[in-house]
Amino acid sequence: MEAYSRHIFVCQGNDCFQKGSEEIRAEFRKQLMERKLFNCDVKVNKSGCFDQCKYGVNVVIYPEGTWYCNVELGSVKKIIDKHIVEGEVVTNLLHFQLQQTMKRGNIS
Repeated sequence: MEAYSRHIFVCQGNDCFQKGSEEIRAEFRKQLMERKLFNCDVKVNKSGCFDQCKYGVNVVIYPEGTWYCNVELGSVKKIIDKHIVEGEVVTNLLHFQLQQTMKRGNIS
């Protein structure tokens, strides 16, 4: 089995689930399948609670360890276009702690 270039985890904790995380996970899968990236280059999985409930729906992408929060269905295309395809962080969805780190210059 070859390694995936990216692995997307969508929180399925109770708060995120109530905010539509399962639909968001399904949308990631759907859009990645349409681009022929799903399960060959990018893997999408459910995760347990990230303990960031008030910022949900939460999504983490590895190998970078990028945490996105307040993700909605409309955000999925932007995350795929910018992060997965172009390799750029979607700063307006970045978890606030990572935004602060970027402002200090600790993340490129």
